[in-house]
Amino acid sequence: MYRTCFFIMIYFPIIHAFTCGQSSIKPNDLSSTKIINGTEARPHSWPWIVSLQHPLLGHFCGGSVIDANYVISAAHCFFNIFFYDSIVFIGNHYLTDRVEYRTISAVIIHPFYTLVDGSPDDIVLLKLNQSIDIKSYPPICLPTNDSAILELPGQRLTIAGWGLTNESESSNVLLQTTLSIFDSSIPECHPFMNDTNKQLCVGVIGGGTGSCSVSITKAK
Repeated sequence: MYRTCFFIMIYFPIIHAFTCGQSSIKPNDLSSTKIINGTEARPHSWPWIVSLQHPLLGHFCGGSVIDANYVISAAHCFFNIFFYDSIVFIGNHYLTDRVEYRTISAVIIHPFYTLVDGSPDDIVLLKLNQSIDIKSYPPICLPTNDSAILELPGQRLTIAGWGLTNESESSNVLLQTTLSIFDSSIPECHPFMNDTNKQLCVGVIGGGTGSCSVSITKAK
């Protein structure tokens, strides 16, 4: 069984004048771990990950710092303007940690995003009301051109967040896991992908792990 999720790759003309994707705390080894059913991350080893929390509803989505003024997240998290008043918490390990936070001054949803399952443009930029210190919270790296994903099938990637630990309960602690990237041409990927130029088919053979709960049976 495959457990499939979508990781949307959008390319921004960003020139990194700083070191991205580098943490002063080494992450745990993920080679044998099975976020449905991830393992607890080493505290602060993924410093670019943020928790998006609404004052009334609490945590509802994660995001990543991309520079001192912007966070990237999924557009479906902001399908309703009700969530525009949310707060960006930076540096959490537990969701209840008291950490730095910023409010959102602008929500920039991809202009082609639609409320359709598997939308290839499910991406949003959140402009912060105040800059953050990227020396303390280094940003995640972004691809700079198409060559960045030409050879991805067969490789493994890391996902992290406060996702579901079963079909209905979320984690209070940051979790992490690894997934394999599959060739998007395989039949199992087709029902869930709308644009193979912007989406990746990822999962694990046998199921049981992932950042979402969609699964399909491997053809025999």
